[in-house]
Amino acid sequence: MAELFGPLLVDVDHSLRILDFGKSAEAIWAQLPSPTRTWLKRYVEGINHYRTEAAELPPELTVMGVESTPWTVADILTIGRLAGTDVNWLYWFFNMRIRDQEKWQELWERMVAHGQSSRPSFNPADGSPIHVFETMIRSGSNAAVIAGTKSASGSALMAGDPHLGLMLPNFWLIVGCKSPNYQMVGLTMPGLPVVLVGRNESIAWGGTNMLALSSTFYDISSPDYYTPDTREEHIAVRWWFDKKVTVRDSTLGPVVSDAPLLSEGSLPRVALKWRGHEPSDEITAFLQVNQARTWDEFAAAFATYAVSGQNMLYADRQGNIGQVAALSFSPAAGRAHGEFFADPANEQHQWSEPLSSTDLPSIYNPQDGYLVSTNNIPVKSDPPLAMFGNPNDRYHALADVIESVDRLSVKELMRMQRNVYSRTSHQLAQRIAELGGQAGANPQLIDTLAGWNGMYDVDSPGAALLEIVAYHLASRYYSSRYGESITNYLLRSPAIYNFLLEDLQSPECRSLLLPSIAAAEKDFSDGTSWGDLHVLKLRHALGNIPVIGRKYQFGENQVGGSSNTVMKRAHGLSNEKRSVTYGANARHISDLGDADENYFSLVGGQDGFWGSENYLDLYRLWQQDKYVRLPLRLESIKQQFSHRIRLRPANP
Repeated sequence: MAELFGPLLVDVDHSLRILDFGKSAEAIWAQLPSPTRTWLKRYVEGINHYRTEAAELPPELTVMGVESTPWTVADILTIGRLAGTDVNWLYWFFNMRIRDQEKWQELWERMVAHGQSSRPSFNPADGSPIHVFETMIRSGSNAAVIAGTKSASGSALMAGDPHLGLMLPNFWLIVGCKSPNYQMVGLTMPGLPVVLVGRNESIAWGGTNMLALSSTFYDISSPDYYTPDTREEHIAVRWWFDKKVTVRDSTLGPVVSDAPLLSEGSLPRVALKWRGHEPSDEITAFLQVNQARTWDEFAAAFATYAVSGQNMLYADRQGNIGQVAALSFSPAAGRAHGEFFADPANEQHQWSEPLSSTDLPSIYNPQDGYLVSTNNIPVKSDPPLAMFGNPNDRYHALADVIESVDRLSVKELMRMQRNVYSRTSHQLAQRIAELGGQAGANPQLIDTLAGWNGMYDVDSPGAALLEIVAYHLASRYYSSRYGESITNYLLRSPAIYNFLLEDLQSPECRSLLLPSIAAAEKDFSDGTSWGDLHVLKLRHALGNIPVIGRKYQFGENQVGGSSNTVMKRAHGLSNEKRSVTYGANARHISDLGDADENYFSLVGGQDGFWGSENYLDLYRLWQQDKYVRLPLRLESIKQQFSHRIRLRPANP
């Protein structure tokens, strides 16, 4: 990144070199089956053909003065590992920077307990904990599936909306494919040559990030567990001198405590053991899913899958539904989850042969007739598969809608994806209104909170007022309880609403409610609505650069939703207008009863080429709550899409 944006990002590059996403690429390539190797080679050849033959290359290259270089299969495999990043690192890395705070241990234990309260998607039929499987073998979105017994068509329904950074171009591409071996529609990402969510003639698949425990951070301060292995990395730097850095490795993994981005913390020598640094085969797994025709084929496809852990949902034409835990899991990672740094001398923390997806609990045709996944843990287990499950608001919002309708159709699923209700925020507003009224707070503000329906609609004054009051209360209470650094972290955490709801039981927190409401009164007027505080600024990454960035910005839009709503628009607590940078950026829905009933939507456009007329056009549909219908039958495609491009082999 420093090669593009200059010396300010040298520390970022240094930290990325330590994480070494390409470490396992060569080993992965060595074990790939021949068909997958051929698939990857052809994919890379296609990219390079465009690169050499296109009349005009992407303008980003010109603006940044970057020369286009040929792609390799190793690049694709490295992108796959980048996409498989353990999202738990974000929690660990931030906590590494604040663990010297006096009340940090209390916070850590509370966050772990909160994560373990996540609602599981299912329970294994036999209730067996994972350690039984270990004895036998010794070895991050919304998604829902509706069984045929609860669907209007009698076939299963699939719905999902992935959550990623809200920037342009969109990470996702809508794709349709028909060949002798494949017939499917769905969503893919540039650099990942598979359909990650979508459907074929027989089944549909989707999923959410499980936040699975695929990493362990070890304290290797003892020389018994650190045999240094160093390498030198060259970092190219724009507008400055290039830099050489030394990267240290160990038998347990890279020494991440050397990362400049973690220099603020007083860390021991820490090594990262990550499943992604070992070979696995996610590409073949998804290619097999793309071709699967039955539940058994779908579930078996994930035998070679490792990272990142996904809750993968299944639906088929016959009305069947299911869910698998797609990951390679070392039980030691689960056993060590309560320790911030694992002890390499503790046998319980030492990784052994991992469990594959086919060894882990799954569910097929649950009695309730539906399955919901919202980055929650898939199943309660011992040791746990995941550590930081999300708040349960999105899960309950989806489940409540599904259970309220006897027979669901595509239209109900579309409405469900737009849901902006938060149960926890609603409860918090009611509690603040009750306690604030008893304390003599402004009756008008109390009425606004008490009358709020829990919906984060753009025009909602209640949502805006709750956020402002919660900000002032959290700032006061947690600053005194935890200190400024931890408070700043909590203000950005989706757990903050649950914490406040719990802490309002204490006299210390309740004593700060009246002054917090009084402070909120200064920030809130009769005309203030949630959209006044909550906006989406659509922009390319270059839009963040002063002066030249203006041409890469595409306006500011008031948006509904919140951090814990189905229509996710993540934000921190604040009393000022804030810009959303993360949330739902794509949607997909399929009715397996009709091959042509497939609907997609994107925040952005289908064309990632800056300046194209299709760069932003799909966002207009998103704002209107509309979708693109993408049929699977060839005859339907010909009827719906009048434009056709025919590709022919060049003359010999």
